[in-house]
Amino acid sequence: MTSPTVTDLLRAARHDDATMSGEQILQIRDVVEGLPGPCRTIFPRDIDGYGGPSGPSLAMLRGALITQLVRLRSVGLHSTHAVRDAIDALESYDGEGDLVEFLRHLSADERARLHADLSSHSQVLAERLGHIPDGWRPRAAVRSAARVGYLTLRDVNDLVVGTVATGLALVDVTTAELDERFERRLRYHALVETLRSGVAPTCVAGLSTATGDSALYPVTHESLRLAVSELPGVGPS
Repeated sequence: MTSPTVTDLLRAARHDDATMSGEQILQIRDVVEGLPGPCRTIFPRDIDGYGGPSGPSLAMLRGALITQLVRLRSVGLHSTHAVRDAIDALESYDGEGDLVEFLRHLSADERARLHADLSSHSQVLAERLGHIPDGWRPRAAVRSAARVGYLTLRDVNDLVVGTVATGLALVDVTTAELDERFERRLRYHALVETLRSGVAPTCVAGLSTATGDSALYPVTHESLRLAVSELPGVGPS
């Protein structure tokens, strides 16, 4: 039996009524506002605990190229030359200058390894993401921020479908495995969007292009409270 794609999971979730009340959302905001100083800015990398190299790496480059393929698929372009199109898209995308420079200076062996690796991941992406209907208003690489109390929470969502009025779903595509660290990042995505817009997303979903695994989680009052407790410098609430 074929496993459901991410789109299949999202389609099923759109029929679930998991709307949070305004009072519950205000409770979450009050908890964040009550966190002590000093002022600080938090990024997704601070949540999942990934230290990683200080500069560009092949793993970072691979992830950025997969993100470009998600962008292309979000506007209906299903590439038959994934590696070439991902590289072209990255080179024309603002804000990735360091990675583009890193790409241009790869050795022949490194470039061959990147092409083979990216080909495998792009095939999984094509098979496991599924076709997202235009009517869902897909947007890729969506940056957001929420300033509450002493905190500024910054985020980037690989894919956002739906609207605040009709229900949002946030999708994170990773070239690593889906693990507990990744689940923390999904909860963080939901928290930032809730604080930013005042409306909780319906769900958050993840897809691993390394394994083909996918997961979907409803956004609840409990999951948002857990996300707050997972912010750096905050103990369990």
